[in-house]
Amino acid sequence: MALQRQLLKRVVDRASTSSRIHSPAITFLRSDYSTSSPPQLPPFDYQPRPYNGPSADEVFQKRKKFLGPSLFHFYQKPLNIVEGKMQYLFDETGRRYLDAFAGIVTVSCGHCHPDILNAINEQSKLLQHATTIYLHHAIGDFAEALAAKMPGNLKVVYFVNSGSEANELAMMMARLYTGSLEMISLRNAYHGGSSNTIGLTALNTWKYPLPQGEIHHVVNPDPYRGVFGSDGSMYAKDVQDHIDYGTSGNVAGFIAETIQGVGGAVELAPGYLKSVYDIVRKAGGVCIADEVQTGFGRTGSHYWGFQTQDVVPDIVTMAKGIGNGLPLGAVVTTPEIASVLATKIQFNTFGGNPVCSAGGLAVLNVIDKERRQTHCAEVGSHLIQRLKDLQKRHDIIGDVRGRGLMVGIELVTDRKDKTPAKAETAVLFEQLRELGILVGKGGLHGNVFRIKPPMCFTKDDAAIVAKLYKKEEAGRKKVMEEEEDEDDTFEDAVCSKTPARVNTPLSVITEAFENLADLLKPDISTDEDGLSLDAFCSACTHVSILFSCLGFAFKFAEMEYISKVKDLVEASKTLDTLQNILDLDVENATVKTPGSRSRNLRRVRQGLDLIRAIFEQFLMTDEYSLKDAATTAYTEVCAPFHTWAVRTAVYAGMYTLPTRDQLLLRLNETDQSVEKNMRRYMEASQPIIEYIDKLYIERNIKLDW
Repeated sequence: MALQRQLLKRVVDRASTSSRIHSPAITFLRSDYSTSSPPQLPPFDYQPRPYNGPSADEVFQKRKKFLGPSLFHFYQKPLNIVEGKMQYLFDETGRRYLDAFAGIVTVSCGHCHPDILNAINEQSKLLQHATTIYLHHAIGDFAEALAAKMPGNLKVVYFVNSGSEANELAMMMARLYTGSLEMISLRNAYHGGSSNTIGLTALNTWKYPLPQGEIHHVVNPDPYRGVFGSDGSMYAKDVQDHIDYGTSGNVAGFIAETIQGVGGAVELAPGYLKSVYDIVRKAGGVCIADEVQTGFGRTGSHYWGFQTQDVVPDIVTMAKGIGNGLPLGAVVTTPEIASVLATKIQFNTFGGNPVCSAGGLAVLNVIDKERRQTHCAEVGSHLIQRLKDLQKRHDIIGDVRGRGLMVGIELVTDRKDKTPAKAETAVLFEQLRELGILVGKGGLHGNVFRIKPPMCFTKDDAAIVAKLYKKEEAGRKKVMEEEEDEDDTFEDAVCSKTPARVNTPLSVITEAFENLADLLKPDISTDEDGLSLDAFCSACTHVSILFSCLGFAFKFAEMEYISKVKDLVEASKTLDTLQNILDLDVENATVKTPGSRSRNLRRVRQGLDLIRAIFEQFLMTDEYSLKDAATTAYTEVCAPFHTWAVRTAVYAGMYTLPTRDQLLLRLNETDQSVEKNMRRYMEASQPIIEYIDKLYIERNIKLDW
């Protein structure tokens, strides 16, 4: 890991100095790799149980075979999480991670909180399920406790199983009560993925092309990106205009999150809801507060998110944190609105299940007993201040926002235009995981880090999250001096525009592969001894500079390539040839095992082939942009073996590719010399790639992985 970070820092540094453009993204990455050792997670007195279950690879294969293809996962190499305790998660190896996303803002009190587990277990011993056709005290006790947390006349509770269900029911209530079908929600909102709530949702990444009914999406009152800044009254006027010009004049209801979750932790402009609620009620509609993510004290300043806007809704929906991981949701409304459902049978098989009700009541008690709302306020303000201090030093941080432990960090490539730093966010997301921090991503472009941990998250945990991007001041000065020296050295060695300079990065790499290819010529026997692993690693080590010159679009490929080459370098200390690697894994039946050297050799081969394909496409076009050439190469070589999440990040990153001229400058090549050197690399690398394939085929190992 340390060597990988050093190598990655080197290529990132070189990529920036080669063009003499010190982008904010490069600077931000440097701060992550400038310390000799990353901050360690705070001490935690807990030992996970030994894990003897299926491996991550086995779990992933079964998931792909038997579960729907719409499922996505985080990270290039999916994490196999097998245990959790409070704010920490553990993978199959026993490694501990700081969970800063809480199962997508669901684990409120902490993983496996003892009080909640006890309530669930004790109820499970007596009665797991009976439905509401019979009496049971648990559902009544829970409803009473929940209603006591609500303001005004919000006293009637309906229990469901999820946030989507809660919002479905709330929308049905609004339509039945008002006699109107027309609903209003905000752009950038997420209210669920069911066939009806998908209409309320206003992010194209989550919407299927289905009829969404009588639903209108108004301008989002986003203080950072919105057209009216933080002026809530101006956004409210847009709602009035929409009612006047886009509806019959009467509406069923208006729904909004106070802090948008999936949309990227966007807190609505001050005063917005107060004005909008008045407008909607005058149009005959009811006001719905979606508290699925903001409820139960997470904002710190208030128990419910809508209270931050000084309003009282007509209907409140909630889920996620209400059950600390149990499949539980609720809708709370007034007796008057609730009465409209009495005209028919309204029933939910699992709503108010005794086990879930007992667990939900325990959640409310824990939040009160452990003063989690106050804790969120204190820790959240500490975290936000640390992040705002960090924002002053890194231009890539466009905005730090949120309340309590519902925080967003939006990354941009330039602060003026607020261009989403999509590729950079994807790279940093992977690096945080490597360092043991699990965060979420949000926003339409996936460029917002969502920090929404279990509410037992501490100031020490918050400090670790901030420190991962921050150099201590004394160390910072030293590193800056080192970076200046490195800049000058690399500029002298590679980036000079002096025509007399011959050894460009590309020519050095090409020569290394030509020498390697010479070892495969018929007059040199490699059949008996095999191709030298040391020579192979020596040539491959140089290739990382080519990935870095391509920028963040291929940062995933670069990171994977560097880590795999590093492993092969380590193997060369005990093994002599490429054949030795395969033979050893064949003998141990570990060829395709994650982390095996045969698997890593396959990935290095893929990296060499990717560069070859990019060069091939580059030479076939004279277009100023490299997007089409790079996309074609990636689709041909890597995409079939990458997850949907990785492919999406890479394709998004194609928009950050250097131009043709910028690439030539980074490589210190002219149009004439680059063509010559690229063709030399293609010719020299091809026999190496074919030779590696031959080794697998000779051992009856398929190449479709």
